[in-house]
Amino acid sequence: MSTLQQERHVESPEQNEPAGSRKWLRPSPAFLARWPYALILTGAAILAFRNVANAPAFQNDEGVYTYQARAIFDGALAPYSYWYDHPPLGWIQLAAFGWIPKLFALGDNAVGSMRYVVSSYLVLNAVLIYALARRLGVRQIFALMCSALFVLSPLSLELGRQVLLDNTAMPWILAAFLLVLSPSRNLLAHVGAGTFFAIGVLSKETMAIYGPVLLYLLWRNCHRQTRAFSLLGFLAVGGLIISFYPLMALLKGELLPRQGRSTLWDALLFQFVERRGSGYLWQVGSARNELIHGWVFFDGYLLFGGVAAAVLLVLVARTRWITFVVGSFLLPLVASQGYLPAMYIVAGLPFLALAVGTAADQLWSLLTVWSGRWQRPVHLVTAALLAVGLYAVTMPSWQQHNTETLTQPKNTEWVQSVGWLTGHLSRQEVIVVPPSMWQDLRDAGWANEWSVIATEKVDLDPKAFNRAHPGGWQELDYVVVNRQVRADVTYLGLTQLGRAIESGTTVAAFGGTSILRVAR
Repeated sequence: MSTLQQERHVESPEQNEPAGSRKWLRPSPAFLARWPYALILTGAAILAFRNVANAPAFQNDEGVYTYQARAIFDGALAPYSYWYDHPPLGWIQLAAFGWIPKLFALGDNAVGSMRYVVSSYLVLNAVLIYALARRLGVRQIFALMCSALFVLSPLSLELGRQVLLDNTAMPWILAAFLLVLSPSRNLLAHVGAGTFFAIGVLSKETMAIYGPVLLYLLWRNCHRQTRAFSLLGFLAVGGLIISFYPLMALLKGELLPRQGRSTLWDALLFQFVERRGSGYLWQVGSARNELIHGWVFFDGYLLFGGVAAAVLLVLVARTRWITFVVGSFLLPLVASQGYLPAMYIVAGLPFLALAVGTAADQLWSLLTVWSGRWQRPVHLVTAALLAVGLYAVTMPSWQQHNTETLTQPKNTEWVQSVGWLTGHLSRQEVIVVPPSMWQDLRDAGWANEWSVIATEKVDLDPKAFNRAHPGGWQELDYVVVNRQVRADVTYLGLTQLGRAIESGTTVAAFGGTSILRVAR
């Protein structure tokens, strides 16, 4: 045997060791693929659940969806008259998981407890954004960047942890896009996408804006031979699920206008025709203009950066659909003067973050081609400049907003007001309270929904209110008033409640919240 043959025959130390003795030192491909998910889950959960019951301040809508979720256990869609303002699947989901925080004694009140459920959706969104980016072929570091931008955005931590229907809908929409982009391109994935899209729409109807983009993406991603089946499966199954909503109204005799009944037709008419609009974007002082300025105040970097990135992505066929998604989100903002809810931005944040990370990945690819033999030093310098630039630009603003959200108590007035009501008032007193307090006061001993009344129900549920209180507003004993209540009195035209407030005398005040005794 030659020397060379002898050298080749010599076994390495690893070969002499028992099989598997060093296997644990070498990460498996499965581990390398999964560790980012564990990282995102851990990081997002820390941010999502930290101080969640204390900040941001409780909003009226949160109270509405919380007490409607609790009504599910009583076999009703709402404790008051359900009037088809939104499909009920969003708070049905909240009801399905709402028992878990209570089991572990998370949250000292109804809304705070339900926020733990909603925060789980925020964590799930972060994971799905990463999965979407990877499915697009985005490098791992930039896919992680997409999730990080989303989770760290002050808008996500401000709105993404509130009990809002948009938050229950968003994971379903992201999952629908993930299935449409499935590399298997089989019928089951496309039917699943239609199912998830329908669930998203029935959780919050505004998610329907993404339907055309899903169809476009489905058309591009299908096998030509099976395209018709995929489109038919998506539309048929998705349409069938959505049709349960009007079918429910039909079976209850509440589909078309009917005297003395809440109907789906009346709700649609109110939402799209009769409801007071927010004005145009360019009208200084309009509600739309002020709302968008508020979004920019919290996180203009992700908003403007995401839009700019989406414009760049139109140049690449593989990522062009992100441009269309962001465009679908922006169109109602720019072209409409209809009512714009504050939580509408929730539907756009995941795709804006995805756009920024994907555009950064595309620019990195161009840099790789242009740098030639200087590729390594150019990459190192660019990565350092990008990291320092992102930190220097976003962190001062993000840190200020997020530190407040993650550490400060924002519901002190709420806690003091509820404490005063439960400690000073007889359970026979008739009180009107913001929806965020309603469930806790019911749990504290007020007998029914007409002894402790949610703010807007005095005027917007007149038949039931007048049956319970024939004397009208003069049968009210106390009214809890804050900034949101005063805005609702004006915006919703709550005349009876307005008269009660005008006649009231302040008996206790906690910051911007006042408790008024109604004069007889």
